[in-house]
Amino acid sequence: MNSSLKAFTLMELLVGMVISSIVISLAYSAYNILTIQFLEYKKTCDRTQEQALGFFLLKKDLDRCCSVKKVSDNELEMDYKDKAIRYKWTNDKLTRTAGLSTDTFFIGVKTSVMSFGNAGATVNGIVDRLSITTVVDGKTFSISVKKRYGSDVLMEQKEDQENQN
Repeated sequence: MNSSLKAFTLMELLVGMVISSIVISLAYSAYNILTIQFLEYKKTCDRTQEQALGFFLLKKDLDRCCSVKKVSDNELEMDYKDKAIRYKWTNDKLTRTAGLSTDTFFIGVKTSVMSFGNAGATVNGIVDRLSITTVVDGKTFSISVKKRYGSDVLMEQKEDQENQN
């Protein structure tokens, strides 16, 4: 009973292992590159979404409030009938405080201009236009929002100015 077993030689096994190692290393490299690209894309999307949400809330609050007052060069307060919302910004973040809750958006504000009519807004003065310039990932974005007041608020503002003079 002389039967021989069919098997691979040691050389054939080594060649097979080398080829499979090369294929596995190529697959891992491709996976690693795709993972890095995905994480960078996700980071960019998160920043863009955060900026869009921050500006959306700012515009919504500006549209719905009764009046907007300049608190300082980097802060404004929006008065409602029953509450106040305060926005404050620095070079690296924008904060929105409504009652006990504070939302922080990591949006760096480069420049901001608050005005009423054609003149700049004074501290504790009413504001009808806010222009903000931000820089995200080296790209500059600008937003300008405007508050439309009713005639009663404008008449009251004019009376306050006349009383101060």
